[in-house]
Amino acid sequence: MKTILITFQMKTTSLVLLFSILLLPIYAQVSVGAAGAVPDEDIWIMDANPTFYGYAMAITNPQSVDQVDTIQNITALYCMLNKDTCFKLVDHFVKVTEDNKRANAAALKLKGNAYSRFRRDTSGFEFLNAASKIYIADSIYSGAAFIYSDIGADYAKLGMFEQAIAHQVKAMETIQLYGDSVRILPPYVRISGVYLKIGELDRAQKYLSDGIQLAADNNDQMAVPALKSWQAKIYKARGDKYRSIADTISNNSLLLNKDSAQYYYTKGLAEAEMALKAAKEIKIGSYISVAASLVTALKADLGDYNGALKMGQEALTLAERAGIPDNIVKIKKVLAFANLKLGRYDRALAQALSARELAVASNNLESKNQIDLELLEIYEAKGNYKKAFETATEIQQYNEKTNTVSTQTVVREIESKYRTAEKEREHLHQEKAILELSIKNENIQKQKNMLMGGSLLFGLLGFLGFRFNQIRKDRNDKKEFAEALIFAQEEERKRIARDLHDGIGQSLLLIKKQMDTNHETTLQNKQMITDTLEEVRSISRDLHPMHLEKFGLTSSIENILEKVQSSTDIFISKEIDNLDKALNAKAEIHLFRTVQEAFNNIVKHSEATAANIKVKKNTNEIKIIIQDNGKGFDQDPKLVKSKSLGLRTMDERIAAIGGSFQIQKGESGGVVIEIVIPV
Repeated sequence: MKTILITFQMKTTSLVLLFSILLLPIYAQVSVGAAGAVPDEDIWIMDANPTFYGYAMAITNPQSVDQVDTIQNITALYCMLNKDTCFKLVDHFVKVTEDNKRANAAALKLKGNAYSRFRRDTSGFEFLNAASKIYIADSIYSGAAFIYSDIGADYAKLGMFEQAIAHQVKAMETIQLYGDSVRILPPYVRISGVYLKIGELDRAQKYLSDGIQLAADNNDQMAVPALKSWQAKIYKARGDKYRSIADTISNNSLLLNKDSAQYYYTKGLAEAEMALKAAKEIKIGSYISVAASLVTALKADLGDYNGALKMGQEALTLAERAGIPDNIVKIKKVLAFANLKLGRYDRALAQALSARELAVASNNLESKNQIDLELLEIYEAKGNYKKAFETATEIQQYNEKTNTVSTQTVVREIESKYRTAEKEREHLHQEKAILELSIKNENIQKQKNMLMGGSLLFGLLGFLGFRFNQIRKDRNDKKEFAEALIFAQEEERKRIARDLHDGIGQSLLLIKKQMDTNHETTLQNKQMITDTLEEVRSISRDLHPMHLEKFGLTSSIENILEKVQSSTDIFISKEIDNLDKALNAKAEIHLFRTVQEAFNNIVKHSEATAANIKVKKNTNEIKIIIQDNGKGFDQDPKLVKSKSLGLRTMDERIAAIGGSFQIQKGESGGVVIEIVIPV
């Protein structure tokens, strides 16, 4: 009875757990019960305790779904709170489900997630990949997609952004392929988070907007707080960008950049407050905590330091209740910043040191480095240049290790202040110390001038690199546009073919059957309708090759040749290897249309009496040669190719699937077309 009870309680939170883990880049506390089952003020109904742990460890041979769910949910709960207990439970879960593949996949997924969270490396990928293979074998494609998304999120935390994006795209494609639009939302949000982290804010906004639209289309109210929070983060990042520019300039655009920063901070605060309100309405503790921390940070960005401190204390309580270490670190960092701006240096120092200790304990070195930057400013404000110099040195060592932009200038300035302070204490009453200090200041100014020149050069190189990447991006966008245009044309042809067949064709068939029952109908009218029906069918076949879908690429190419031979006097010889299943569906339609257009050109323009086609499939490529004995053309093949819309379309189709398309004059007349496509 106890097992059944805890399973029921856990099941009511499973959806919340899923969304909390997938939609936010944190590990959230399980939080909410069945609708209306708890008081409004009680949003944290599932606290870990030894009783739950005992339930899970006592189940050594789960025989029912409820028992499996009990172990899974208790394990997931502890894996948000305690490393040692988490590893004990996941190992137990994996062991007791060895004979139940589906449950074992869930256990391996939890183990992989736990390794990634606590170790912050790729050691958990072994278990995640093993789980995805089980899901694929059992046709649970959404389960595999979630794992691809988890791996992508872990890559992002490790700073491996290219792999992170690739895995999120793989997750989206897997879910799209098997038609589950609701479950595609987490990868959209996560890929937006990757682009946010690397500073590509427009791309981050694009994917987030797509996710917001997807949630709206599915009336997914559960996702609203998370999506609003992400929107607030993007607005905050835009504000940070403009504030950073304003901090480095002193010309007429200073006010413009400050105003832009304020504008985006204000929009971000509005989104964060809406996220907080929505989270409280659905009573999800993790969402409330994250939204509250964002409200705190944005109030501080807008200069409302007292408001930030007030909201920050509430946010800190929520984060500590939810058991979210990374969120606690962020909130304490903001509290330190607000106290610093208000001149409360001791309070600021205490908050910053506490946040730093927690970041080190959770092995979050990136957050630790950000807090060190805050400590650097606090130590300077307090006049403790020795501590400031030690902190700046640690920042530089971290940046050199992680290839982050160097802070050597900061270190030198802090070192200078530290050394100067020491000299002043040692030689306060000595004229020689004053002279040495003056010389040192002159040297520092020279170094600053040299560093300023280097910064300008670095900025110029960065701009040139940006322009190069922009040009390359534009070129890739044009290629993608051409491919999308051709694919859209095929979809439109398919739609028209279906309409002709199902609409006009069916109507004519009905008329013919009705006329068969009317003895006054002439044979001539019957024949006319029969011919019209056949013409509609012919148009339908030309618009979309139904033969390709039914019988495959090889049979469809041979069908083209049979039509040409039956309707013209052209003799066609052929050597065709079997191409079925060698290419994906998109590549097949592109290749089919290209071959079809080639023989249409032979029939319409070549005046040929014979043609030949060779189709050879090798290990790495497919090679097709089409040749006729017609009149050919007088101009250069490249010029003909550039002017002819049909030839350009053929070239674009083959290029879209990674192949090459060549056309040249035949040795004894006519035209030779060579197509090579990688397998």
